[in-house]
Amino acid sequence: MDALLRWACRAQNAATPVVLVGPSGVGKTHLVRSALAVRQGLSMGQKPRLVSAANLMA
Repeated sequence: MDALLRWACRAQNAATPVVLVGPSGVGKTHLVRSALAVRQGLSMGQKPRLVSAANLMA
């Protein structure tokens, strides 16, 4: 879990949106704005993934 948290934080620092996706990969996505949000999402079974700004607008 800590490796995923570090990865997500690095992505945030690079100004790349990090989205938490539910365990099924379907449903609402959440734009992550803090490391705490990443940790909370991971504890609920969500997985972080990188998305591009274009995908967020789609």
